[in-house]
Amino acid sequence: MGVLHGLLQYPGFDGEGSDTKINTQERNGETVPVEVEFTSADGNDAHYRFMLADVINQQLKAIKFKGAEFDLNIVPTDKNLKDLAYFNSVLGAFEANFSPKTDGTSLWFHIGDGVSDRTKILINSDIDGSITGDWKWPLDIVLKILRLSDTGNCVMSINDQGLLQIIVDSGMAKYTYLLPARS
Repeated sequence: MGVLHGLLQYPGFDGEGSDTKINTQERNGETVPVEVEFTSADGNDAHYRFMLADVINQQLKAIKFKGAEFDLNIVPTDKNLKDLAYFNSVLGAFEANFSPKTDGTSLWFHIGDGVSDRTKILINSDIDGSITGDWKWPLDIVLKILRLSDTGNCVMSINDQGLLQIIVDSGMAKYTYLLPARS
């Protein structure tokens, strides 16, 4: 949706001489929309493609999540969010992922690796549990989810099978985000 928002905000696509249209294709005997085409007066163009319902339905059929046990749970602090956001702004262009690691009762988030620029950030020094795998998650996406709530209304849970769960309590509803690790 960020791409579509960006295309809608481009000044050349809403001026005089610009055009926006929905392109369609014949699929399974039906005419279905496949993309939005934007054209500016000076010839720039952009295409926003829709994902086909058949593709989505097939992917959803393959998902059989029956729950998970989590090895550790933390409530990120405001300082955690500020530190993560700061280092994401510094290193994010070179390293988009973070990797949680435990050392005794401390949980550290590592950004970068041993052969390049890197940092490690103390997230919690009193955890009960451990992470032994080298799991990685996209820091910018995790930060966007964490910012949906006050820090006291958000719980991060990590299991050592490569699953990160973030539960955000808005006061009116609880939202659960499940993020599989990247390798």
